[in-house]
Amino acid sequence: MDSDSRRIKNSKESGIRTVEKSLSSRNMLEGEQLMSKPKGKPLALYKKHKGILWKTNLAKDGKTITDDLIVERKLDIKGHREEKKQPSFLAYNSAADANWKDGVVGSYATIEFNTEVFDVGDNFASSTFTAPVTGKYFLHTSVGVSQLDTAATYYSLKLVTAGSATKNYFSILDPNFAADTGAGLPMHLFQITSVAHMEAADTALVQFLQSGGNAQADIAGDSTELYTWFTGYLLG
Repeated sequence: MDSDSRRIKNSKESGIRTVEKSLSSRNMLEGEQLMSKPKGKPLALYKKHKGILWKTNLAKDGKTITDDLIVERKLDIKGHREEKKQPSFLAYNSAADANWKDGVVGSYATIEFNTEVFDVGDNFASSTFTAPVTGKYFLHTSVGVSQLDTAATYYSLKLVTAGSATKNYFSILDPNFAADTGAGLPMHLFQITSVAHMEAADTALVQFLQSGGNAQADIAGDSTELYTWFTGYLLG
């Protein structure tokens, strides 16, 4: 049936005819239904109703949908929900970055996430996520820091969504401790969680700032343990 189509006139009468490559409301009668399978495309049911051509793709197993699906009312999923191609990512810092930021204090610099756990859709690169489509994105980052300096005025973690929908999200700490925190394992985890609106091609990255004090803080990193990481998921 690569080029043939079946015209359904009523329950007792049917016929076969070859149709043009492109069906339209102009070459169908009002109320007429037509099953067509153009070469290389799925079998589809067409119907002309009130001058409008309606189309439904059909599948041989009765389950697979090969075109966009629009649900105008409630969608009730009885089993497990699986969205294997939904854009998502998780990346982390695999080695500590010492003496943030290269001995310079007072300006934001981008946190490195140099190891990917997964990146569905290949939208994460160079420590930056780029939104493939416009939508609402769940974003979360956790940054471990050791050797916090009590002389610092404050430390600030910033999640930046940049582009046509630019927004900044913050986590800030005033280190009024009895003494500087130790080296090794992070003594503080800065975390930010957001559901961010992003337009297609907008970017998201994470930056860190120490204001005042000595540049001695280390951004935690490890090859197997995730102390400093960044993850995201397209909600819809």
